[in-house]
Amino acid sequence: MIAIEGPNEVYELKKNEVEVTIKGIPDTPNNVGWWVENISGLAKVDQHATEPAKATVTGLKAGLVRLNAVVGTRTAEKIIRAIVH
Repeated sequence: MIAIEGPNEVYELKKNEVEVTIKGIPDTPNNVGWWVENISGLAKVDQHATEPAKATVTGLKAGLVRLNAVVGTRTAEKIIRAIVH
């Protein structure tokens, strides 16, 4: 099972760390792809250069976004609320 661990809310100009986890695999995945689907809000995701299983999400416009991560043929998603001050 693949899952995205991290906050349910992300904030503007704050590093909001997320990580993909896979149950049943002892090693951290190194072939992860990240992207954001904007629903009613706007956010960006930046993958860590040295740790592909981790990323930073930043809110850009208040609302909901769907964060996605793919490892091999498995995909995880998480709905996140972007908060902008």
